[in-house]
Amino acid sequence: MSAGEIHGSVEIRRPVEDVFGFVADPRNDPGWCERVKWCRQVAGERPDRGARYEALHKPSGYPRAHIRRIEVLEIEEPRFVRWRQADRLADFDIAYELEAVDGGTRLTQRDRIKWRLPGMGFVGRSIVKRHIGDQHAALRALLEA
Repeated sequence: MSAGEIHGSVEIRRPVEDVFGFVADPRNDPGWCERVKWCRQVAGERPDRGARYEALHKPSGYPRAHIRRIEVLEIEEPRFVRWRQADRLADFDIAYELEAVDGGTRLTQRDRIKWRLPGMGFVGRSIVKRHIGDQHAALRALLEA
């Protein structure tokens, strides 16, 4: 882990192909991230390099929802996907690494964030770290149901 990286992992009792197929398509994000109200694809036909999306995002503690732009930077089915996400608060470089483990899949998320708001480093890191844990718990519950 690098100095500016926030990360978290979760194990899910589903095959790696199933988990990848779900998390590699940000249109599924409203199902496991309560801050994402909707997401639509605006370029590309499927989750692939260069595909772009727009999502309505409502961060906790922030007074109003806003658009987050999402672009697939790298994708290697079924093991890896890396995004660039940008909104009025920050630029996010988010990678999901997936590996088969006994009985399922380990998903590791690595985020690098460049905040647009002054002073958000420490507070923002704490918030994002907590949200990653919440999202992973919701993802596990959804995919194991």
